[in-house]
Amino acid sequence: MPVLYGELGLSGTEIAQMTPWEAERRIKGYQKRMKNRRAFMASFVTAPVINSGFRAPKHAVLPERLVPDAFRKGVTPSKRKRLMEFAEEMERRRALNRGNA
Repeated sequence: MPVLYGELGLSGTEIAQMTPWEAERRIKGYQKRMKNRRAFMASFVTAPVINSGFRAPKHAVLPERLVPDAFRKGVTPSKRKRLMEFAEEMERRRALNRGNA
């Protein structure tokens, strides 16, 4: 219930109209979004900042070591490669847009 009220912002009426299956699916969707957010932050923000810091560690910090739960299952190597390619493409587009501004 706290997830439905708090994180998903549903009202009591909306919750009352849902079936238990619908409530479970919404909660699982929220959990998946949060897992993806942790993986994204570790991959594209936290690990690069640590690894490029003034005194970088002897061995590179991997996102998988920062948030292992986010990388345990569900991401195949091919899907991970596609996600990386997508992120790189978005960065290229942002860089082009900054150059045009």
